[in-house]
Amino acid sequence: MSLPPVSIRVGKCYLMDTGKIRRVLLYEQGKVVAHEMDQSAPKRGWPRRFVVKRDTFAAHAVKEVPCPLEPNSESKP
Repeated sequence: MSLPPVSIRVGKCYLMDTGKIRRVLLYEQGKVVAHEMDQSAPKRGWPRRFVVKRDTFAAHAVKEVPCPLEPNSESKP
């Protein structure tokens, strides 16, 4: 299942068909700049940054998901 390309938004996170989560950092000239990380290791941060066409990104996006916290931004009670 994929999402419509027009639904991809900057600052949002998406579960991909690979099981990884991608956070959209920038959308410009039909391309998405995003970070990618494993769903199972959110505390390691956002190690990989890449550029891909928005249509390709959307074709592999399963659904929008809440963005995991950055490694140093956990809420304290």
